[in-house]
Amino acid sequence: MWWYNPSMKSSLTSRRKVSGVMVSPREIRLEEPLDLPEGTLVEVVIDTHPSGVISQSSELPRGSLSLMLAVLDEIREELQRVGFVPPAREEVDERIRLERLSWEDKETR
Repeated sequence: MWWYNPSMKSSLTSRRKVSGVMVSPREIRLEEPLDLPEGTLVEVVIDTHPSGVISQSSELPRGSLSLMLAVLDEIREELQRVGFVPPAREEVDERIRLERLSWEDKETR
């Protein structure tokens, strides 16, 4: 694990602001890739969005992959919060089978 070293501050060569979404306690999904080689040491400073959670009306570009992933994360979290349990595969297959049977009934009339 790397710890902040105040003496390292003088060796920082560039500073860049990039927005992202916190997807887990140890992972941030950036809205754009960093042009840095793998293994580059970086210092990360976190400034949270005023609302605390990025939503569809966020600063993420409309139609971007970042926005889509953020919205999907929000939907997943909300479904988990309310206790939604998706139907089992067998139940979905049965619904599809019944729907297809209803089409056949309409065609024979």
